[in-house]
Amino acid sequence: MKPHVICLMASSVDGRTLHSRWRPKGSTADLFERVHDELAGDAWLVGRVTGQEFAKGRPYPPSANETFPREPWFARREAKAYGVVLDAHGKIGWGRSDIGGDPIVVVLSEAVSDAHLTGLRGEAPVIEIDASHRMRELGDRVKFFKMRADREAIEKTGGKASRAEFDAVLSAIEKTSMATIVDVGANTSVTFLKVLSDVAPHLAGEGVEFGVCVVVTNEPGALAEAPNLLALAKPWAKARFLIENRLHGAVLPSSLKKMAENVTVSSFEQQSLEEGADEYLQAGGLATIAKLDAAKLREKHGIGSSLRITKDLERFRLEAMQAVQPAAQWLIG
Repeated sequence: MKPHVICLMASSVDGRTLHSRWRPKGSTADLFERVHDELAGDAWLVGRVTGQEFAKGRPYPPSANETFPREPWFARREAKAYGVVLDAHGKIGWGRSDIGGDPIVVVLSEAVSDAHLTGLRGEAPVIEIDASHRMRELGDRVKFFKMRADREAIEKTGGKASRAEFDAVLSAIEKTSMATIVDVGANTSVTFLKVLSDVAPHLAGEGVEFGVCVVVTNEPGALAEAPNLLALAKPWAKARFLIENRLHGAVLPSSLKKMAENVTVSSFEQQSLEEGADEYLQAGGLATIAKLDAAKLREKHGIGSSLRITKDLERFRLEAMQAVQPAAQWLIG
C-alpha cells in the first residue's frame, strides 16, 4: 500500500523553525499545529537541519565498545504517530526520545558509526523517584517525581505516607510504550517495589516487562536491604541484576552468593580519583565526562593534574558502564 503524503508548510519572516520562537506570539503557529493534528497523519517527516532544531543534546562520544548490525531498531512501537528525521550521516545528538509526544525515528545510512548508534540507543527516558532531583545532567529525558515523605514517616505508617505519591509514577509507567529507566531513591525503594508488586501483574497482561537492578555495598544497611529488594521483585520481574559497588571495599563472597540465585551479578571496582576530579562528577555526573574541556582543565589544574583527572574520570565512566552493561543490554533487547 502506497502512503498518502501531505506537504504542510508554514514559513516565518525571519527563518525561525520552531513555532515557540516566532514573534510576535499569535495564532499563526497555533493554526499550523491545529491543522497538523486535524490531518491525523501517523507520521511526519523532516530533514536534518529542521531535525537539529528540535534536538536538545550534543553529538555523542566518538568511540564505542559495541558493534551493532545495520538493521531497523525501534525503541517504541505502536505509537499513534512518529516523527521521522532524515540524518544520513548521524550528525544529531538528540538528548530526547520524542517530539511533542511522538517518538523519534531517525533514518541513517549504513556508514554511521557504532558510537552514534550507541548514543541513540542510550536515549531511553528516565523516571526519577527521590526526595531531590539529582539527574539534572540528562535534561528532558528525566521526569522527576518528588517523594515528600521522609524515611521515618514511611516506616512509622508502614509505607502509607508515600503510597499515594506513587500513583503519578505508576500512571507514567503505564503510559510509556518504550524502554524506560525508573531510578528509585534508597529511602523509598522497598515501599515502591511493594506497590509495584501489586501493579506489575496487571501491566504484564498488557505486554509490559520489568527488570530490577539493585546496587549493594558492604555497609550493613545495604546488605540487609538488597536481598529484600531482590526477593520482592522475584515473582514478577523478568530479569534481576545485582551490582556490587566496592566503594567501601568488596562484599563478602558468602553474602553475594546468598543473593545471587537466578540473579545476574556484576561489580564496580573501588575508585581512586585525582584530587579535584570528584567535583566534576558531583556537578554533572557521568554525562559530563565526555564533554570536559581539556584546555579549561589544564588552565585550572595544570597539565599533570588535568591529565590525571581526565584519565581517572574516563576510567570511572568506563567501569561504571561495564557494571550496568548486563542490565542495559536487557533493557534495549
